[in-house]
Amino acid sequence: MRRSKKTPAGLDREIAQILVMTATRVMCELGDLAPLLKKHGGSDQSDIKLALGSAIYEVGLVRRLAFKKHPALEAEYEARANKYGRGHY
Repeated sequence: MRRSKKTPAGLDREIAQILVMTATRVMCELGDLAPLLKKHGGSDQSDIKLALGSAIYEVGLVRRLAFKKHPALEAEYEARANKYGRGHY
């Protein structure tokens, strides 16, 4: 069984890639709720919008930490996002 390279801090690159892909998907899905709320959510949605924004920020932190441990992964992600769009990582 072949082992993947690990950073000095120990986060496996493949695991970092899974974290990035999953975090991106979750952020997109949470962001997709905004238009739904705007159309069907009623008049007072400020608390829900704040909670969604906070959740997106926190999930983004997971992705930023994975990129910090594997900077080349961020460059690869950006290249794919520029070529295919952000939802197609």
